[in-house]
Amino acid sequence: MKPSPTKPRPKPKPKQRQTKEQRTLILRLIKKMIGLGKYTSEIKTAIADQFHLSPRSVERYLSSARQEMRDRVESPL
Repeated sequence: MKPSPTKPRPKPKPKQRQTKEQRTLILRLIKKMIGLGKYTSEIKTAIADQFHLSPRSVERYLSSARQEMRDRVESPL
């Protein structure tokens, strides 16, 4: 018997970085969702689906958004 030919694996798509405008938009959306009282899991799912990101990437955006919100509140007047 001849061995069955194996299908070549499709090449993975190269990872694309978000533009500065996209990063700003993602952070704004996350801040708004936090302000609306959304759960972290809801935010991660919505942002990951909308921008084709992994949940881990969204966690980094969540951390950044929370830090920006803290910095704004804690800044001296």
